[in-house]
Amino acid sequence: MQDVRRCGVNLDYWWPVAHERSFPARGLLGVRIGALELLVFRSPTGHYSVFEDACPHKRVRLSRFGEVVGSELMCGYHGWRFTAQGKCSLTPGFNGLAAKFCLKSYPVRQYGGWIWAFPGDPARTEERALPVIPPATDPRYHPIPMEGPVHCHFSYMTENATDLFHAQLHRSQQPWVNPVLLHLESDERTVRALYEVEAPRLLAALIGQRGKNRIQVTYEYPYFHLASEDGAFYLFVVYVPTSSTSIWVHSTFYFRHVFGIPWILAIAASGVGSGHLPSGVWAGSPRCGGGTKSL
Repeated sequence: MQDVRRCGVNLDYWWPVAHERSFPARGLLGVRIGALELLVFRSPTGHYSVFEDACPHKRVRLSRFGEVVGSELMCGYHGWRFTAQGKCSLTPGFNGLAAKFCLKSYPVRQYGGWIWAFPGDPARTEERALPVIPPATDPRYHPIPMEGPVHCHFSYMTENATDLFHAQLHRSQQPWVNPVLLHLESDERTVRALYEVEAPRLLAALIGQRGKNRIQVTYEYPYFHLASEDGAFYLFVVYVPTSSTSIWVHSTFYFRHVFGIPWILAIAASGVGSGHLPSGVWAGSPRCGGGTKSL
């Protein structure tokens, strides 16, 4: 059996590579999934493409030396240009050469505010569905996307997120205490855990009801879901391995609206206390380092 701390990334899934809200104004973003270096390109019309982060001419890193010119991507080394579909359209100084070159491209989808890429076997693109995130299409919820680096193997963060008993570590911010594991089941890809927790603090008003509540935790590789049984909040997270000892966290916290407005704002407007948003069970511990940012 393989040591889980040495497991690499399975590319045959849809992986988030960027969020629409935080995408760079220059239209280019370099990302990593495992050892794979990718370029996310946004055209002036808002169309997203994902390519290998290398010009086919001299393997120049396009995320660093490329630029968007009109509706095309131009390599800053020799001025070669590529369309949003990756076809080479111009090779200055070499007539008729453009048709022989193209950028290696990957399937792209948009869902939940995230741009997703499928870097694995193209034949499995339709076989592997995007994760289902119910609040992503529910107008009753207000999304708060967050992302950032954490310096540890993805298995540590997966355990950290699934284990609500580590609430002691985050006791100054954790909205619940005294977790009790009610049910646990697993198969080759999925782990499901149901907890009963107590929410005694005023902070609990931000993400649920006071008293006892149930939290459903589901990890279905490579996607993590955590939701309150009362429907007050929903957390979706993907830990994208960027090396054997680092990950990039993509997450969205969904808060339920109250009377058509985000209920966090409703509580703040009513003057019912204040407090920091909870770091959540996914936040990097001091041992892992790193951090996240709200978009």
